[in-house]
Amino acid sequence: MRTGKGILAALAVLLAAAGLLAALVVAIPSSSTSRFADPAAGPRTPDSATARQVYSPVISSDPYVVDQWEQSIRALEAACRDRGEYCDEAVQARRSVGR
Repeated sequence: MRTGKGILAALAVLLAAAGLLAALVVAIPSSSTSRFADPAAGPRTPDSATARQVYSPVISSDPYVVDQWEQSIRALEAACRDRGEYCDEAVQARRSVGR
């Protein structure tokens, strides 16, 4: 009789898993509203002024990277000015970008 209860428990678990799978299939949006790009549409071509060469080995001219560097330098300078910390690093960082 013990194997009968085990089979019923396994069957209940399988039915619950099947119900969960069915709920997930219904809840997932269709491919027409997918957040992923359609491969048939071809690659996106961003505006050349805002285009980033994400995989380029030269990052020193990337506007995003330059902006992040500038924010980091400003944070170091603020820490030096406000708390007297990281002053040498702030001077070296400002020198490294040549500004």
